[in-house]
Amino acid sequence: MYFEKDWLLRQIRVTAQMLARLAFNKDTPFYEMENREAQSAEDFLHAKIMRLVEEGRFNEAEDLLFEGLEEYGITCLRVATDFYARLNEFDNTVLEQHDFEREEIAKGLEDVKAMFGLFF
Repeated sequence: MYFEKDWLLRQIRVTAQMLARLAFNKDTPFYEMENREAQSAEDFLHAKIMRLVEEGRFNEAEDLLFEGLEEYGITCLRVATDFYARLNEFDNTVLEQHDFEREEIAKGLEDVKAMFGLFF
């Protein structure tokens, strides 16, 4: 069981890194605000999601992410990649305490990829 979870953790990490490289030409999947003086809808969405994550409200953050993806489209792909990469950094105990599982991270990332026709 441990090996299985460890394997999944690595798969999620590799998928997020590949998305960052292919879609954004970045070495890291983590979100970076491009213009601090003129924040975009994407910047505001990211900030709201990170606040929810800090509060341990992972499911609400994921719901807000998908609302943003539906409203703003592919421009929020960086936010999604960041969200799942950050959740993946938590250990299983923390995820379980907040009613989330590593499998949900993998599934969410795959759902986002499929939403935009990214199959790899």
